[in-house]
Amino acid sequence: MKKSNSNFVFKFIFLGVLISLLKVYSIHAQVFYVSPKGNDSFSGTVSKPFATVAKAIETAQKTKEPVTIFLRGGKYELKNPVQIKRSNLTIKAYDKENPIISGGKVVNAAWQPAGKGRWKTQVPVYFRQLFVNENRATRARFPNAGSWAGQWFQPDTISIKAKRMVLNKSFPADFAKIKNAEMHATAWWHWLRQKVALFDPERKAIYTVTEPSPECSGRKIDMVDRIHFENNIAFLDAEGEWFLDTLTKTLYYQSFQHPKNQTFVYPIAERLIELKGTVRNPIENVKIEGITFSHTEWDLTAVERKGIQGGFWGSVNGMPVYAPPAAIMAFWALDCQFLNCTFTNLGEGAIALGDGCRRNTIRDNYFYDIGSNVIQIGWRTNYVGKGKRLDKGEGFDHPLYFNYETESEVPSHNIIHNNHLNKFCTTDLGGVGIWVGYSPYNELTHNLLENFSYTGISIGWRWDTIPNTSHHNLIGWNEVRNGMQYLSDGGGIYTAGRQDGTRIIHNWIHDIGGGPMLGEGIYNDEGGGYQEIAYNHIERIKSLSYKFHKNIFNSINAHNNNGKNGKQEVFFPERNTVGSIKLDDSSPSNKVNYGILKK
Repeated sequence: MKKSNSNFVFKFIFLGVLISLLKVYSIHAQVFYVSPKGNDSFSGTVSKPFATVAKAIETAQKTKEPVTIFLRGGKYELKNPVQIKRSNLTIKAYDKENPIISGGKVVNAAWQPAGKGRWKTQVPVYFRQLFVNENRATRARFPNAGSWAGQWFQPDTISIKAKRMVLNKSFPADFAKIKNAEMHATAWWHWLRQKVALFDPERKAIYTVTEPSPECSGRKIDMVDRIHFENNIAFLDAEGEWFLDTLTKTLYYQSFQHPKNQTFVYPIAERLIELKGTVRNPIENVKIEGITFSHTEWDLTAVERKGIQGGFWGSVNGMPVYAPPAAIMAFWALDCQFLNCTFTNLGEGAIALGDGCRRNTIRDNYFYDIGSNVIQIGWRTNYVGKGKRLDKGEGFDHPLYFNYETESEVPSHNIIHNNHLNKFCTTDLGGVGIWVGYSPYNELTHNLLENFSYTGISIGWRWDTIPNTSHHNLIGWNEVRNGMQYLSDGGGIYTAGRQDGTRIIHNWIHDIGGGPMLGEGIYNDEGGGYQEIAYNHIERIKSLSYKFHKNIFNSINAHNNNGKNGKQEVFFPERNTVGSIKLDDSSPSNKVNYGILKK
């Protein structure tokens, strides 16, 4: 009897172990490999890898079990974004290899001399960017980039309704013949990309197709603002500049060296990967790790790109406003991770989390030369703003108001940690590094943001004191430096609107300013209130270290900033509308605690 019981116990244990092993095997059985040397007719094994990311994901979406896709080193060119519609998926670099997912194509046609130090070749499509040896090349512009004083025009007189500006400097008489050129200009915190209708050299004037500056903004282009022009062969005169003829698809490149030994890449895709969940079927547990994303395009669009703020553009109240797309777009994504990736040479943004995105992590990534908003939480586009600008219904409708009306739509509880953002908003100079709109319970910690044209971190986005879905966010232990280099009226960290429970603590912000007007350290704009600002260090700022504008200052717990103990009181110099905390510059005693932590 004892022997029989013993055999039974042994068989039971053996069966349990076998089932466990089968479960482990099942969990790890679905592994696919992709290689630029592979073939989509293969089976996706390590010895017979697929050739494209799309094929691997298509295959993965046919099974319900967890799947890991390993990408071998090399470049994967995409014409259209790869769509992920399943959960429990990992896409990662093969051990110690560098896979690159690119939205670009290499120029393969032969170059021919075109006189005056120019070269030309034919390309199949129209594009707005060109990368030479993995560096962004300058599209033909006037005045040329270079000396700080000589690389722009400024207005002398402005007639908004007449769409006319007289400039402070003359330009060549043959500019009167120019068609299809673009004006790129600041308008305080706006960045404008508009079409030029006419150059009038005799009067030093230009006419734009639509009004200069967005009609929905109270601030228009001003005498302090900066203007240059792009996209005409008449501007092609500096080493390394390029121009693409729209009609003939002829690409011109200015150089006294033969371009045959250089690599030219042009982008054809705006987005590279889309995580497309729904409210009923969200995507969960997708991990993207160790991959480089590069070469995406930006579009002028049919309504031009008249920036309103923070990368968003539009024009007239009651008409749609738009947000910059990103290389990776996510909707209804839960518990997903974007780890140890590199994003570079992008025309628009890098990562955007839209409706329903919760508990996602963006960690340990490197972002370099990003065209617009690098990381966005709360991304929405093509919407019409709702609600009045002020609490009592006074003033005008604000084009960016669009508070979430359904709880399930609200993105929340996302983590942005230990990322390096370097040289960003290179095509849209009015964009920002990290943008969070109408989204609560997010953590932005230990990030380094440097070398940018406008604001580093922008959070909130309702310019009044009404409670909204932006609250209880943490912005802490970040280093923000060398910002506000081109536009005005922004800061290292910028907030707008009431943000109950939000904490801005232990940040080090320094070397902010370079634009003509108003570069702040921490800037609480209209409606700001019910938040804590503490233990921050700010130094070498163009304007105010801590600025408070038309907000509920008595609800803000500002204390222990710049090494000064205790509660800090605000000073209001202008009719109780704009205030600042007067503190001396301060460096943190232990700088390694700020910005990126060592891995």
